[in-house]
This record gives sequence, structure tokens and C-alpha cells, in this order.
Amino acid sequence: MSDETWFFHTREGVDVGPYPSQFEAEIEAGLLKELLREASPGATCMGVIREFVLDSYAMGRPLTPNFSEALKDEAR
Repeated sequence: MSDETWFFHTREGVDVGPYPSQFEAEIEAGLLKELLREASPGATCMGVIREFVLDSYAMGRPLTPNFSEALKDEAR
């Protein structure tokens, strides 16, 4: 929980959210877990997470994910 909103943390180092409740964060974490499990063999985890976040914008619920410092350094 951060600033009265909820996030969930992925093992890839991404905090996904914000969500208005813990329940919604848990549901969305479960959805992302299923998407990752069902991803095509060539898909990367970060690609699936990226699509998950982009889809949230299309559904009118923009997420503002936070990336770990290691991921930020990797992207530079």
C-alpha cells in the first residue's frame, strides 16, 4: 500500500498499480499471473506485463507502474 492505493510487485521488479483496494490488486495480480502462464513460448515476461499495463489504459483504468532501479539501469 502506498498513498492509500494498492500495488502488486512482480518478480521482474515491477510494482503494478495503483488500485483502490487490496481486493482489486489481488484480482489483477491473478489475471496477470494467468496471462504470463498462458503466454506464447516466444513472449517475454516484460512484454506480457507491458501489454497488461497498456490494456489497462484502453479499458479506462490507467496504471502507473514503478520499475526497480535494476530495470531502469538495464534500460539505459
